[in-house]
Amino acid sequence: MQATSILDAITRAAAAPALAGIYVEAIKIGATYEYDHDLMMTIIWSMPDASAAIESVEHSLPGVAASVLSRPSDTTIELPRGMASQAEIEDAVLQVAWTTGAWCLYRGEHGPLAPGEDFRDLKHGIPFGRDGTRILGQRISTGDALPIDAYERAADNGWIVWSFGPQSFASARQRKLAQAKDRTLRADCTRAGKPGEYRGRWGYPSEPKTGYEHQYQLGKRHQRTLAVDDRIRTSSNTSEKGLDR
Repeated sequence: MQATSILDAITRAAAAPALAGIYVEAIKIGATYEYDHDLMMTIIWSMPDASAAIESVEHSLPGVAASVLSRPSDTTIELPRGMASQAEIEDAVLQVAWTTGAWCLYRGEHGPLAPGEDFRDLKHGIPFGRDGTRILGQRISTGDALPIDAYERAADNGWIVWSFGPQSFASARQRKLAQAKDRTLRADCTRAGKPGEYRGRWGYPSEPKTGYEHQYQLGKRHQRTLAVDDRIRTSSNTSEKGLDR
């Protein structure tokens, strides 16, 4: 698993929406613990920024105007895993989060579903592709989806989600604000170099309704270049750190 393949996929997907003032708000990457299923990346888009589209009118497509009424459905993109371990995936994702100016990288490990629970129920949030659910006629997500056996494997053995907010893919106004708060960021809100050698421990939750959280703090906004936060998650605190989004 290469960081460049993840970054290239984000860059390609983000180019056209940016012309209409729509930017990347967050990235989520889901994986099974087993090596035989690909990864699924979900791009969560911002609300359209009308002022950003006007400010960048010279770069916009003719006739494209931002709307403040809705944002695009999440975009799901399959990423080849290449038999990479979860540790190798985390190395790549951490590098992308660091390079794109994210202030933190969150990893959530989810235990298996309880016996009798249906993996197709949206409340379980298995992040492996598009679904047919609509809100006011708009799909929640569109794009790629992994085979059904990936969902079944996750339901039986658990799954992993990494998430971060790439500042370098935000609007020009947001990038300016972020850069002023974090001196590790360059003018385009990217960072040079590597995020460091430390890697957080893994929890491998095996009981239903349990999980394990780890968070890397990146950048000077948090007064450190790399820090960590581990916690065990149970069914009593599943909403911590946006785990159930």
